[in-house]
Amino acid sequence: MTYLAVRWLRVLPHAILGEMHLRAAARQSWRETRGRWWFFFIRATLLGITVWLIAYAWSEG
Repeated sequence: MTYLAVRWLRVLPHAILGEMHLRAAARQSWRETRGRWWFFFIRATLLGITVWLIAYAWSEG
C-alpha cells in the first residue's frame, strides 16, 4: 500500500494544478516516481513527522 501511495503521490497536484485528465496525471506521476521511490518516501515521512511535531507542540503549549 505504501509503495502505491508513493507512486500515486503526485496525481492530484497534476490533475488540479496542471489541469490534466486523471489518467494523464496518473501516467505522469508514475513516470516521475520511477526509480525515485525512496526519495519520495523519505520526503513524505519527514513531512509527516514535522507536521506531527508541530501539532504536538501546539497542543501542549
